[in-house]
Amino acid sequence: MGKTKKPRKAYRSRAAGPQGAVRLQPWRLDAAFGPLESVLDQIETGVALELSEEGELMYHAAGRDMQYHLVDSIRGFAEAFDIARMRAADCPSTQAVHRFVDKVDRGEALTLEDIQACRQEVMALRHYTGQLSSAALASIVRTVLLKFLMDELSDASPTATGAGQGKQTPPAGAEIVG
Repeated sequence: MGKTKKPRKAYRSRAAGPQGAVRLQPWRLDAAFGPLESVLDQIETGVALELSEEGELMYHAAGRDMQYHLVDSIRGFAEAFDIARMRAADCPSTQAVHRFVDKVDRGEALTLEDIQACRQEVMALRHYTGQLSSAALASIVRTVLLKFLMDELSDASPTATGAGQGKQTPPAGAEIVG
């Protein structure tokens, strides 16, 4: 039998691009879900959480330099997947995560069932996120950031609070043409 003179094409591995699934980059899943999973572990084992100077619950993840505002972080996490659920019906529900964060925010006692329900939803969300493409995940994150910025602007606007209902002042540098 004759041998072909053409050499075999060398295998070149490719990084998961924008269309690649997030599960091919497990460090991204760990970065997103790791802090929440370790909070659940700490609460389940009875480890006390830290309080900031303002009296807000803080979480310091082991092996990380950052501190997180616990309630705001978990609520933002759940809202991100609420937006994903609006886009795709196969996204798991976040009701147990919302119940969990509401109980923490109100200072109510958490039961083992609350923690387990939250943990199950977080695992389902992790699995769902692994199936998303990097571009779809980035789009969800951008949408959540825009939502938070819009909420911040609407809270800071004088018309949102009801103040200044009469005459509105123009922004700096704007001219009023009569």
